Amino acid sequence: MLIQNAKAFINGKFQEKTDLLIRDGRISAIGTGLAAEGEELLDLGGNLLLPGFVDVHIHAFKGMDTMQGEEAVRRFIEENELAMQVCLEESSKRYYPFGTLASQVIGSVGGDNTGLNGIELTYNELLAGVNGRAVKGQDAHGNELPFKYESYIDSIDGTNIMLTLDYTVQSVLEKYLKQAYDDNLPNGGVRGIIMDVHTGEILAMANYPDYDLNNATQLSEPYQKLYDAYAADASKTDEEKEAYRWDLIYQMWKNKTVTELYYPGSTFKIVRRRARRGDLVAERHL
Repeated sequence: MLIQNAKAFINGKFQEKTDLLIRDGRISAIGTGLAAEGEELLDLGGNLLLPGFVDVHIHAFKGMDTMQGEEAVRRFIEENELAMQVCLEESSKRYYPFGTLASQVIGSVGGDNTGLNGIELTYNELLAGVNGRAVKGQDAHGNELPFKYESYIDSIDGTNIMLTLDYTVQSVLEKYLKQAYDDNLPNGGVRGIIMDVHTGEILAMANYPDYDLNNATQLSEPYQKLYDAYAADASKTDEEKEAYRWDLIYQMWKNKTVTELYYPGSTFKIVRRRARRGDLVAERHL
């Protein structure tokens, strides 16, 4: 079996995109760009962990992306009698069913479900909760001790946060923001807010270009074009290109409706006229 794109922890160091060739239940080759040569192929997408033993064993598979991948690993463990060397660890990943909707407002999380930006970052401590734990005893050979030595600490669920955003209003706003962007191609993008004037609740808040919350580090098309133009410069080093890519990602994440200044100009006359008609303030204060 050839396992590709593994994230390997070998001899105390992480190695990205490592290939492992496994034959007769043992790792026979470790490297990058290993050819399949008729071997069964399993792409783990960078989720394989190896402890730094001299005689390297596979220790754990974390965060399988698909049921098919998990079943392939289970079958491999059973067929090669690796139950003592390989274990599966359950993990969870935040999923955003509406993709790009309100992306800069909601924000996204990293691989450990820690907030990176937006509401996810601002209220991370409230949303995260506390993981539970199981404490077990083992003898010198790694065998589990009797049940009386076990103790469990219950997890604490995170808090739910209810936003005032209205799905329909948000969708309509984003539709016309994208249309405005496509028609005018402004350098700074477009953004808008829709508010309930009676309560002050924000019914919609959006920026365009937006991004996919389920792939937060993947540049959306307008930002990808900027990166491609920059990367096409042969004088740029790989380090400079990577730094620029992350600058674009941070720009893409930014909710510019609340971080950027906007001078209303003549549009503010509407507010002034409404204030006068409602006798909310004296003329000399306007």
